Amino acid sequence: LKDVRVNVPAAILRGGTATLYCHFDLEGDSLYSVKWYKGRREFYRFTPKEDPAMKIFPIFGLEVEVFRIELDLNGLHDDAIQVTAPTGDYGGFVKLDTVV
Repeated sequence: LKDVRVNVPAAILRGGTATLYCHFDLEGDSLYSVKWYKGRREFYRFTPKEDPAMKIFPIFGLEVEVFRIELDLNGLHDDAIQVTAPTGDYGGFVKLDTVV
């Protein structure tokens, strides 16, 4: 695994939308899975050898929309999803953490 690039905003306003992007080179290996978490809770998983390959796990108030998954024959992988943060009666931010 090389050339790992993850683009995740540090925080988004409540009710706002963020795009989470991940790119990596498998160097000829096969992909087992890509997982996204909010804190310790998994909210999205892509496992190409499972059926269905894409799973979205509900977290109250968090909306997930997958708009691009690309895996080419050279082992380059792009994964992009949009997340809408929970809304509330008060202002504030939702923190998004990145772990590679």
